[in-house]
Amino acid sequence: MGSEICIRDSMGREVATLINERQKSGYKKIVWRGMNNSNLGVSTGVYFYQLRTKSFVKTRKMVYLK
Repeated sequence: MGSEICIRDSMGREVATLINERQKSGYKKIVWRGMNNSNLGVSTGVYFYQLRTKSFVKTRKMVYLK
């Protein structure tokens, strides 16, 4: 398993997967433009982003505003 960054809605459903591959160590910058996996815009609201690796999981809350 590599690194995965995904966006989930307030019900826990996956909205978008931003990264799902092995990454080299170091600082990274990811920009989510408010699109789901089907390339459709999402609504304004509370979302959660989750960083997952083989031995680490971190989830944080964010607010998406248009």
